[in-house]
Amino acid sequence: MARIIRTCKGALAAVAAAFLAFPGPADALVDDRLDVFIQAWIAKASDDNAAASDQYLKLLDKEPDNTSFSDGLWRSAIFAGDRPKAVRAARFIELNGGASEASLLLFADAIQRRDWADARSAIANLPDASNYGFLKPLLSAWLRNARGNAHGFAQQPATPLLQYYSVGQRAYFDMAAGDMKQARISVGAFASQDDEFARELRIRFAPALAAAGDRELARRIAKNLLPADILAQYTERPADKRLKKITASDGLSALYSRLAASLLEQAMAEEALALARTASWVAPHNDAAKMTLARVLDGLEYPQKSDQLLAEIAPRSAHYARAAITRIQSAMEGGRHGDAVKIAEDAARQRPAAEFDILRGQALQSGGRLAEAQAIFTTLLDTADEQRISPKRRAVYHLYLGMVLDEQGDWSAARENLERGMALDPQNPYLINYLAYTLLERREEIVASLEMLQRAHRLAPQSAAITDSLGWGYYLTGDYGNAVRYLEKAARSTDADVTIREHLGDAYWLAGRFVDARYAWRAAALVAEGDDASRIARKIDLGLEREAAAK
Repeated sequence: MARIIRTCKGALAAVAAAFLAFPGPADALVDDRLDVFIQAWIAKASDDNAAASDQYLKLLDKEPDNTSFSDGLWRSAIFAGDRPKAVRAARFIELNGGASEASLLLFADAIQRRDWADARSAIANLPDASNYGFLKPLLSAWLRNARGNAHGFAQQPATPLLQYYSVGQRAYFDMAAGDMKQARISVGAFASQDDEFARELRIRFAPALAAAGDRELARRIAKNLLPADILAQYTERPADKRLKKITASDGLSALYSRLAASLLEQAMAEEALALARTASWVAPHNDAAKMTLARVLDGLEYPQKSDQLLAEIAPRSAHYARAAITRIQSAMEGGRHGDAVKIAEDAARQRPAAEFDILRGQALQSGGRLAEAQAIFTTLLDTADEQRISPKRRAVYHLYLGMVLDEQGDWSAARENLERGMALDPQNPYLINYLAYTLLERREEIVASLEMLQRAHRLAPQSAAITDSLGWGYYLTGDYGNAVRYLEKAARSTDADVTIREHLGDAYWLAGRFVDARYAWRAAALVAEGDDASRIARKIDLGLEREAAAK
């Protein structure tokens, strides 16, 4: 939804009052600064950050020591993605004694320009007690490395926080310095690790190792992460010169991206944006940094900008598939089912893969085009070579086909596909959950369904959906104590939705906790729509009636 911007005389009067409160010369109103400030404020309120940054620059030309103006320029330039203005803002902030993400941008900018004095100044302007003061040993090491000297980073970092963020940086130091003997050790340590950070490091180092002559290690660390043709491209003769060598810019980009991801998890999205922007600016070829930046933009409710950034990632990139999948899922979540289908079709043409066909089918299903979705999943099963396609993968195809058939009202065929899938992969908790929960919805085989859900929960205890299903199974068998226990756990998850909260309210009610029930229903009502909203509203008013029970 587009942002609604309202301005009124009262609001503009408040802006004028704020301007008058700023420190400045006695003749502050003689010139046009008030008008410029109001224009900056209106542009900022209208989400026109490019225009806002222009106005803040005009103000700073007149009053360079005004920290409110420099902060305004910094924020608007970062949101607009304007590097030159962000650097200028960072210099104003530095001149005025400020130290923040701006200092990290100035350091990266200085390293790229090979201005060692500016780089030292940026480090010096980070107070030890500031949020980023702990990074000074890493930044100093990168400065030494960029100048052609030994990085000198301590084997045992002084603090746990520095230790956490220096993991992986040592590998970048070794490769950037050309110390292949040590690099093989430091990079090899990540070969079997599978968290997001380790995967990004392995992908980035594969072409650099191949270019340095160690194709065996390059293949080993990138194995199972890349399609066969991209793997060959990255580990045989890397074509992109920028990927053949690790530089200080690569190391800083990885460090800043990791910081941005951590800040986003801590709900510090604006700070995360500044670091994600810097990571992308310092290494424009780093598609992993673009992925992080897109995630931050999406977290700040800029889905269109996030999508545009992800669309820039080329089909020959190691990150293309993940970028396309992210775009498709985002479009579906935003109700843009047609866009999701188009992105999936384009991706499938660029890089034929079953994953894109699955997502195209899901997008069609979400948009109500059930027959087309059924055709896609049927084709996937009909063309699945049992010699090449694993039983687990074929089980997933049966799950998706069963879901579509169920939505079409053909429960007999749906159940047959779900049971075929379970025969192929008895340990797939999502298959078990879908079959068992659908039986619960139909009020069929409740005891057997509960046993299946207990098994699914043992296989995937972290899944809020499966935990909810298990709690609801206990509810339908009359075990309200266990129902509340599992439904409360599901409701504490960040994935809690209308269904989970309504189920919890129903369980509370039959457990005799009437006040808690209404709190849970009110939480569900905040995001409920259509028939769900009407049913929940009736419960809040009248309590749980048989005809108002959740499915």
